[in-house]
Parts: sequence; C-alpha cells; structure tokens
Amino acid sequence: MHAFKLVVDEIEKSILPKVYRLNCHGKNLKSAIIEYHEDLGLKYSRGESLVLEITTSKPKSFSKRDYCGKAFLFSIKERNKCTIYLFSVGGFIIRLESTQKIKGLQVAEEYYFCLKKKS
Repeated sequence: MHAFKLVVDEIEKSILPKVYRLNCHGKNLKSAIIEYHEDLGLKYSRGESLVLEITTSKPKSFSKRDYCGKAFLFSIKERNKCTIYLFSVGGFIIRLESTQKIKGLQVAEEYYFCLKKKS
C-alpha cells in the first residue's frame, strides 16, 4: 500500500460538464490532480488535509465521505526530473507527479484508490 498526505490547493471546474478537478500537493508528491463527478456529492475546501491510498486489494474500511474506487494505471512518464503517473477511473483521471519513483506501480495494472478526509 502507498499512502500520500495531501493538501488541497484548488478545486476547479473541468471543461467537461459536472466534472471537477482537485489540485493538491504533498510532502511525497509534487502534485496530485484528481477528477470527480459532482453527482458523487464530494465536498472539498482549499487547505483541507487528505490522504490518498493506492493498493492492490479492495480497501476494507472507508466512509461515505471518502472517494474510493478502482483505477487503471495507463502511463508512467519521466519529465523534468519527475515521474508522472496517469490513472483512469472510469474515464476520470488521477495524475500524480513525484520527484521519486513510486515502487511497485506498473502500467496496465489495476489498483484501488481511496481519497480520505483526515479526521
């Protein structure tokens, strides 16, 4: 399991109707961009602390206020001394940019993710 502590920098509307983009950063991630549909009823605020968990098995515990699901890692790219990981979540994108490689992640594999609000 990989867990990343994140802070919300900005919430913005996508060019796609009813889709939002959550822009975050963290100590171990230079940036994280997470798309979600407004019908999920998720609410975030600038400066809010979150934890993003990525695992190979379905999470056992999460609450209704967490954003969890299955993601497909479709690209890993090296750019400007960073590694960029692109996941597809039923058409929505999770983009992680890290100055260090995230061990164990492989293209064409499915993972579970859970974006949890800190208590």
